[in-house]
Order: sequence, then C-alpha cells, then structure tokens
Amino acid sequence: MAESPDLNGIAPTSVYVDNLGHNAAKFAVADLKREPGEATLTLSGGFEGGGGFSASDRVTVK
Repeated sequence: MAESPDLNGIAPTSVYVDNLGHNAAKFAVADLKREPGEATLTLSGGFEGGGGFSASDRVTVK
C-alpha cells in the first residue's frame, strides 16, 4: 500500500503486516466520534501502482 488507509477520514494509529502477511491497521475508536446506534464506516486507501480501494459496512455502535 502506498497511501495509508483511513477510516471515515481518520488516520490509523498504526499500520503493519500481521503474522499472516496481510496489511493491517488499527484505529482509535474515540477518534471516530460515533454515537450509539447504527453507523456506516468506510475504509479507503491507495495502492503503490496507482488506483485505490474503498469498502463500507454498517455496524452497531455500543
């Protein structure tokens, strides 16, 4: 990955390769500032060779 991913525009607290060789990112939940209930979270980023990705999911915030 060339560009660091973001989650709803929030930068990760860390980006690393896990023990399976997958790129992984950690985000501070408090930075998302979501109220309890349903929310849509969108993860996006860019690739070294150009282009990018984006994926969204609805989650329940407790």
